[in-house]
Amino acid sequence: MTRFAPLHFTHEPLSAILPAVRERLRAGGEVQFTVPDPDLGLGLYAGEATPHGRHRPWAVWADLADLLGAHLLTPQPAGPGRVRVTLRTWAPTPDPDAGGYGPAGTWGRVDKLEDPVFLATFVEALRRVDPRRVGGCWRWA
Repeated sequence: MTRFAPLHFTHEPLSAILPAVRERLRAGGEVQFTVPDPDLGLGLYAGEATPHGRHRPWAVWADLADLLGAHLLTPQPAGPGRVRVTLRTWAPTPDPDAGGYGPAGTWGRVDKLEDPVFLATFVEALRRVDPRRVGGCWRWA
C-alpha cells in the first residue's frame, strides 16, 4: 500500500472531493483525509457552513466509501473541530455465487437480519400482513 500525506478538505464541494479521494484510493489502496467533525454539526444539512468548513454527516463518508469500493475505518481526531477519515479498498473476497446458495457456500455466511434496512423493512412487512391471522387471504399452515 502506497502512503500519501493526508488530504485536507474544508469548504470544497463533494464534486471536488470525490475525484481526489478516488484517485488516491486507486493509486495506493488507502486514502486519509481530514474533514470537519460531523459530530459538531448535528442538525445541519450536508454542505452547510460551519466554523471548520462544510458539514457532512457520517453517512456521507460511509456512502462515499461504499461507492468507491472501500472500507471506512474508524475515524480519528485530527485537531480542533476536525477528524481524520481513512478509506481502504475492500479486501479481496471469493465470488459468492461460486459456492452456490446452500449453507456451505459463501452466501451461507450472510445474516440479513444484521442489515438494519433489511430488518426494519422485513419487520414492517410482517406487521402489515400479520402472518398470525387465520382468516382472509393470508393463511399459512
